[in-house]
Amino acid sequence: MINSKEQIIEYFKSGIKNTKDFRIGIEHEKFLFNNQDNKRINYTKVKDMFAALLEFGWNPILEKENIIGLNKGGKNITLEPGNQIELSGEKLNHIHEACAESQDYLFELKQVTKKLDINIVSAGFDPISKLDEIPNNPKQRYELMTKDMPLGGELSLDMMYRTCGTQLNIDYNSEQDFIKKFKIGNSIFPISIALFANSAIVEKKKSNYLSYRSKVWQSTSRGGLPKLFFEDLKRDESSIYHDIVVWGSGNIAVYYALDNYDHVSMAGFDCDYTEFIPECKKQDDGSLIMTSTPKYNPNYFFNSYQQKGDIYSVPNGKPVHLNSWVELSNSIPEGKTLINYNDKTTLYSLFKSYPLNKLSFQYPEYNPQKKIAFCVPTTSKGRDWPNLQSTYLYNIMLESIRPLQRDYQVDVYIGYDHDDKLYSQVILPTKFNNMNF
Repeated sequence: MINSKEQIIEYFKSGIKNTKDFRIGIEHEKFLFNNQDNKRINYTKVKDMFAALLEFGWNPILEKENIIGLNKGGKNITLEPGNQIELSGEKLNHIHEACAESQDYLFELKQVTKKLDINIVSAGFDPISKLDEIPNNPKQRYELMTKDMPLGGELSLDMMYRTCGTQLNIDYNSEQDFIKKFKIGNSIFPISIALFANSAIVEKKKSNYLSYRSKVWQSTSRGGLPKLFFEDLKRDESSIYHDIVVWGSGNIAVYYALDNYDHVSMAGFDCDYTEFIPECKKQDDGSLIMTSTPKYNPNYFFNSYQQKGDIYSVPNGKPVHLNSWVELSNSIPEGKTLINYNDKTTLYSLFKSYPLNKLSFQYPEYNPQKKIAFCVPTTSKGRDWPNLQSTYLYNIMLESIRPLQRDYQVDVYIGYDHDDKLYSQVILPTKFNNMNF
């Protein structure tokens, strides 16, 4: 059990190696289909395949008398949730050894699968099967994962049962070396997705994605990286970021504010999201679509914020995001003040809280330099706004705080997707120029 941040740090420190001892390791997964009916193989067929592979020197790995994998030397064949199989290779010196290892493994696998009339498919996503058609196996941790992981992402079961992938493991000789390789690896990852995309078909139909596997992994409890991971968090050892374990988009914005300001007021954050309002409909990929613009939207200050045709993810407010707020409530640094202004109740017990109509910017005791900052996430996705002057940000948010410029230095942090077609191009009008953006 992990009880402290130091345990996690020590784990990564234990992986530091001398450069002369560097190795690489490759892991890759395969789908297995019955040749007769193009259905995924069941556990009985898996056992037959594993038994046949014993002839090539592999040894069984058992869990409560059930075979769940094989090993040979430093290599392992593991069984995935939907009876995909994964080779976890040995520690190797270079890519040529990795290529030879893969060729040897596939030679042995093809000898066995040919006899058992099994087809091997190397793809990022199962192009044929529906989720409820895929057989499982008795591996114990998958039973728990199947129940738990959908709470953190609506496509988590698709990730478990309908995806395959390839993984590269590399060594590092210091914390700085780890940071460099981590950043570079994750920065070029989207390029590798584009170059090797091979999962456009889902349930025998075009998915409108070249890599549907990538789409799935963005909606799981294990996928994605906060943008913060690409910043240099070591710049300040006293930064509150060093204490974060549970991440959520809302609490990260508040952490940022606490890292830079002594008094922070939250307004609009809650875990009382009504996940399914009457005007929304669940789509086949797990996302939600607005079938009409709501006359009343309980989730936003403005009823028309979500409009007909908008597509969005199931919020998972309480099962996912609540843990991040609980952690934040226990991480407020000494000397900092955080007040929650909200008319909803879930976060009331975690923070010093008041109704939203009590929100005020008159804090001379906390704010002798008269500075105020706002964190504003926004998007133009799904909107037909031709320019900034048409947006909610311009007409409502910025206009509402403009009078504060008379008495305060106002800093506004605007968060938007890097590819946002409107906000990524905008130059703010002159009347807002004495705000800091």
